[in-house]
Amino acid sequence: MKAARCKYIQAGTELSVSVYFDLKVFEWINPPLNKTEEEDFIRLICDSLAAILPTEHTERNFYIKRVLRYPATNTLTLLCTDGFLIDNALIVPISQQAFSHERIQLSEVEQLPSRLKLRSEILKNMSDRLASFEEQAKKDFDYSKPIETKAPIRQEKTTVTTTREFVSDKAIDVLSEIGNIKKEIKEIAKNSNKVLNSLMEKIDHIRDHIFNEIMQETKNELQYQDNKKKLDEFAQHSITQFGGGNIEKTTQYLKQKIEEISSIPSKFENEIEEISQHIVKQMEILASFKLHLINVLYDAAKQYSSELLKQAQAANPHARKTLFNEFNKKFSPVAAFTESGELTPLEEAQEKLGLLSLENLQAIVSNEDKDNPGILQKCNTSWTEESPELQIVMKNLGQLNHIYANLFKDNPQYAHYAKMDMIEIIRIPFPRSFHFKFSTTAMGYKKSVEDFCKAQKDTIISMSKAYKRTLQIDDIQDKTQRALIEVQKQTELMKGPIAEFRDLLKRKETSGEIMTLANKDHQLILQSIDAAKQLQETANVNIDANLKMLRRKINMLVDETQFKAKAASKIMQQMVDIKTQIDLAINNFSPRQTEKPNVRDLDEKIKSMKEIYDQLAKESRVLQTLNHKIAAYENTITISKNMTSPIVQSHVKTQRNEAKSLLLQLIKNPSGDAALIDQFKKRMIEVYANIDSNALNIDKIILELSELKKELLADLNSKLDISTQQITQKLQGITEKLQALESEKNAMNHHLSDLRKLSLESTIEKK
Repeated sequence: MKAARCKYIQAGTELSVSVYFDLKVFEWINPPLNKTEEEDFIRLICDSLAAILPTEHTERNFYIKRVLRYPATNTLTLLCTDGFLIDNALIVPISQQAFSHERIQLSEVEQLPSRLKLRSEILKNMSDRLASFEEQAKKDFDYSKPIETKAPIRQEKTTVTTTREFVSDKAIDVLSEIGNIKKEIKEIAKNSNKVLNSLMEKIDHIRDHIFNEIMQETKNELQYQDNKKKLDEFAQHSITQFGGGNIEKTTQYLKQKIEEISSIPSKFENEIEEISQHIVKQMEILASFKLHLINVLYDAAKQYSSELLKQAQAANPHARKTLFNEFNKKFSPVAAFTESGELTPLEEAQEKLGLLSLENLQAIVSNEDKDNPGILQKCNTSWTEESPELQIVMKNLGQLNHIYANLFKDNPQYAHYAKMDMIEIIRIPFPRSFHFKFSTTAMGYKKSVEDFCKAQKDTIISMSKAYKRTLQIDDIQDKTQRALIEVQKQTELMKGPIAEFRDLLKRKETSGEIMTLANKDHQLILQSIDAAKQLQETANVNIDANLKMLRRKINMLVDETQFKAKAASKIMQQMVDIKTQIDLAINNFSPRQTEKPNVRDLDEKIKSMKEIYDQLAKESRVLQTLNHKIAAYENTITISKNMTSPIVQSHVKTQRNEAKSLLLQLIKNPSGDAALIDQFKKRMIEVYANIDSNALNIDKIILELSELKKELLADLNSKLDISTQQITQKLQGITEKLQALESEKNAMNHHLSDLRKLSLESTIEKK
């Protein structure tokens, strides 16, 4: 059957656990395990068992008859006994610990050891309980029980010796503990961050839920985006005021704590890296110390095996097997022949024995216990002479002090050991016997390594405790839960102020719409003032000084416009003042404000704004009328300025004379083809007649314009108040005449151009 011997350090106490497995222990594990998987599973069972054992025990033994594994719950169920009590449903959480390969030694044994001798009643009870255990397994795993083969448990006979039990080095346990500490720090950090992230998600969910709930009644009631944004900000601020502030602080603290905890495992490992390296360095030297002994023993076994193989070549199979068995008994557990006659490799011996303590290695070399003799005792086959195998072993052991001197001489910390013997071999002449042991110096060296490792381990434990305090999150969990409960209680209280603020913002929008209309009218008022000033400046420059009454009318119109504009500006300022008061009352509103805005007062102010705006609109309409008159006067001055009759008449006269000159030139010099000349004359006379007609029309229009201008200026310069409509009508008549004048001028220019072309063509024909 399989056996596992384990060493653990729990709460500073060393715990030894031996576990023996029934031949059919894994028959309910599906799919079946291969050898490697089975050994890993055995180690996992041992780690899990050790994790649940109370710390008051230092040694425990178990026999496991069946095991079930439940991946869904990450547990094992065992049918087992400790030799006194039977547990047919021991549920063990799966717990894998570090360095399981180093701490757990697996072996094959034929019987249970005497300390775990099972009484007949225990065997009977286990067999009785096996049926119910397997029945439950069928239900849980839904497959039939495998075919059973009888394999009764063999009890140990008192005369039969068992495999010697060894203890691993305490230094190895130190590394195991350090590995467990690092793993524990990682697990705590991982679990803590998992909890904190869960709290973060819960906070976000509750915050969003509360915000959506309290904002539900306020949606789609405000028109402007900036007011919607203010309402959202107000809601967020309300959540803060009504307990949400604690949530925001807690959220920030959670984020900081998550960042802090996330860095702890790597930070812890970095801080203990140097300490761990020192431990590893010490252990490497100690491991080399032990490996040198193992190598010496293996070399001795190998040398003797060479001699034995020579004898085996001439021996029959039975004698050959006997030789190999004798060899295996003498040199176990350092080396052994396999069934195929090959010697087990050195690496196997190093792996199997390298983790043992010096005391165990010493016992392997030399032990007077008849049940578990050492190699020296097993090779000492005669009281009178040294056997060949003994001579070889003794010779190889005799090299160790020199080997150890070379190991220590280049190490400043242990150089003094190079001058000291690490082993002692005692020869007893009769009856001939030999004893091997590590010297007091060697054991002192081993203790110094163990003490060093323990001191370093204690330092690491102290550091881990400090980090574990940092990893504690009970307080922040409690604070977060209280903050969440508080803000949820305040949800209904938040709705009132937010609804109030929404209604205030609606009043702000109403007053804002009134101000928007007022601002448009105010812009027209400002434009009226600018137009009046512009008219006054234009009149002073462009109106004849004799038109005194016209100038007076313009000045009076400008004065009236400015007066009305000032009155309108005062009205506008009243509206601005009221609007400022409304906005100030609304903008200063807060969820915890004791004195809230007087809604009735705000409504009265909005009503007052509407009434004042009606006055402003009335003044604006008056100003628009004045603006129209200003524009009429402005147009009159502009048109009068552009009516330059003498210039136009002079230009027309010049063009007419040019046309006449071109025609006379052809008439006075008629040389050339007479028929062709007559054609040119006829065409040029027609064109000239058109030019003459244009000139007459222009003179007539100019005369009419002059009369219209005089009439308009006379009306404007009279004491009578002429209406804007009358002025506009007169200006319309003048405008039409100006357009007719421009049309005649363009026609005259066109005809003159044609005449010039004809004159040029006639000249060319003459030549």
